[in-house]
Amino acid sequence: TPPSIDIEGGLTNPAHNPASYIFPAGATWAGRTLTGLQRNYRGLNGNNPLYDNPFWVANQNPYTDNVERVLGNVQAVYTPDWFLKDALGNLTVTYRIGGDFTNTIANQYFALGGASLGTLGRVYNGLAKDQILNSDLIISIDKQVSEDFSYRLTIGNNLYQSVSQSLDVTGDGIVIPEFYHMSNISGTPVVSQFDGRVKTGSLFGQLNLEYKNWLFFNGNIRSEWVSTLPKDANQFTTYGASLGVVLTEALGIRQEEAYVKLRGSFARTGAIPQLYLTQTQYNRAAFGDGWTSGITFPLGGAAGFTLGNRLGNNRLLPENRREIEFGADMKFFEGRLGLDVTYYRSENVDQIIPNVPIAGSSGYTSQVLNSGTMTNSGLEIVLNGNIYRDEDFNVDASVNFSTFKNEVTALAPGVTAIFLGGFTGGSIRAVTGVPYGSIFAVGWARDPQGNIIVDAAGRPLPGTEEKAWGANIPDFILGFRPTISWKGLTLTALLDWKQGGVMWNGTRAALNFFGTSAESANRDMAGGINGTFGGVTFVNGVVQGVQQTGTNTFVTNTTPIRVPGSTANSSPGQAFWGNQGFYNNFNSGLGEPFVEDAGWVRLREVSLSYNFRNILATDGIVKNLEVFATGRNLWLSTKYTGVDPETSLLGANNAQGLDYFNFPGVKSYIFGFRLGF
Repeated sequence: TPPSIDIEGGLTNPAHNPASYIFPAGATWAGRTLTGLQRNYRGLNGNNPLYDNPFWVANQNPYTDNVERVLGNVQAVYTPDWFLKDALGNLTVTYRIGGDFTNTIANQYFALGGASLGTLGRVYNGLAKDQILNSDLIISIDKQVSEDFSYRLTIGNNLYQSVSQSLDVTGDGIVIPEFYHMSNISGTPVVSQFDGRVKTGSLFGQLNLEYKNWLFFNGNIRSEWVSTLPKDANQFTTYGASLGVVLTEALGIRQEEAYVKLRGSFARTGAIPQLYLTQTQYNRAAFGDGWTSGITFPLGGAAGFTLGNRLGNNRLLPENRREIEFGADMKFFEGRLGLDVTYYRSENVDQIIPNVPIAGSSGYTSQVLNSGTMTNSGLEIVLNGNIYRDEDFNVDASVNFSTFKNEVTALAPGVTAIFLGGFTGGSIRAVTGVPYGSIFAVGWARDPQGNIIVDAAGRPLPGTEEKAWGANIPDFILGFRPTISWKGLTLTALLDWKQGGVMWNGTRAALNFFGTSAESANRDMAGGINGTFGGVTFVNGVVQGVQQTGTNTFVTNTTPIRVPGSTANSSPGQAFWGNQGFYNNFNSGLGEPFVEDAGWVRLREVSLSYNFRNILATDGIVKNLEVFATGRNLWLSTKYTGVDPETSLLGANNAQGLDYFNFPGVKSYIFGFRLGF
């Protein structure tokens, strides 16, 4: 029976059915027996696939973890009747200490027969412990100086410590299939250990002034000491101030009629570096050739370490952020209609970039530097309305709108671009003059009039220079949340609209090369290729473009696309999509046709709950009981042709906007209850 590239195997419920990812008994292809091998869309390399079937990954490479977490805090408040009360005001002393303790046990295995470790298999065991301690001592004095004027002065101290420890053991070479235990490993297990500790201490002060309940001032200052900065320069200071004016109160307008507050603020804040960026680290020695499992130390009883390729920076500074903000808060019709508007502009200076490229002759490939300056600006609008209400029935709605602009304004001297992540054909970089995290790649080669240039075989050619194709930053985001309640029953939803932003669809680029993308399905159609694919238009197999005949001279293309050196119309699909063409991410750095609109409209959440508060006994132990059902990520509408434009190949990383065989988003359903005593 010939195999099918249908990864579901024709099953209606393939998720946990081995028939969806393993060939059945008697399956053959081109005279070869496939019984028991993995079903996949890309073929086999020996007995192992080139790419894994997603259902194989879910069932044969499972990752499980067991997380135990305890968190809490204790607080003591002291309000003495002290001797300066009449002169300075009421004194309050608060001490609070809290902790967050997490232990994680993680396990994963890679079964024999997979793509990456098919001939070996792998077992992984991991232990992780995270501990956070936080301590606050806060002393405040507040006084009503007169009928019109009051103040509150606060000083304090914060101590913070975070400890992260992990121990990971990875073993390759499963001896007995389906027995996933470290004792069943033929290779030498590789042990990785991490011990990270961050400590910060700070002194802070804040002054609040109030005049006639319509003029408000706040000023603050904070001095911080951080263990992740250089030892002899680990202190920095941040500060800020804000001013608010309630116009309606100043003009004698009652809040029931209207409420209008204008506000403005400025702040200078700081961000601390990650662990160990001030040092050049040694790493366990490992060498590989890309074809074998390589060599990893310890080897033959001898340990080995190599100096890292990244040069640390013992003069590292904290990141600085300078921000101004202006806004207005308004309420009308007894608070039933509210509008909040905020404009902000910030400049990030001395941004910490951990991998700034430097000359390899230095012995390193990158260096940690304060090397970036970036500006951000945006507008945020929140509209709240109570549409209807009576004793039992209530309808509310809120709309959130935000827009955001970003630009890299400076990098380190001599540095023109900083690679943040990605591939040839779709890399994310920081480059002066464009938004942070822009996607860089080459486009189709074009003549001065914008026509696509083709070669002698009629193939459209990629260009030679990379350019920015946009960033994964939206033009705006709009959220709409309606809430309907009747007695104890409440129904609420959240609809999100993201307009603009782009994403590199590397999955589509690879599937083109493999010949398994939807657009390449009719690659050998009768009469030649017809239609527009990736911005290239074909008419009867001829690319609508030009051929170059000399320096800046071009003629209209009339050559049907073919594999170079072959007869006319020979393998047009291979000459465009496949291994003899450029409309993929294997044969060139072409990225233009794979940068897609990443906008979307999605039903983020729907929740239905019922509160039994009105029927509980007022003198009972249980004061509140609520049951709820919630669905998340229930519906998506998007022009993006990949799994989900909200996906991120590298996770919570600066390199956003990459999709390369990413897993789709998760649709979830949650049922639960809440108790209050």
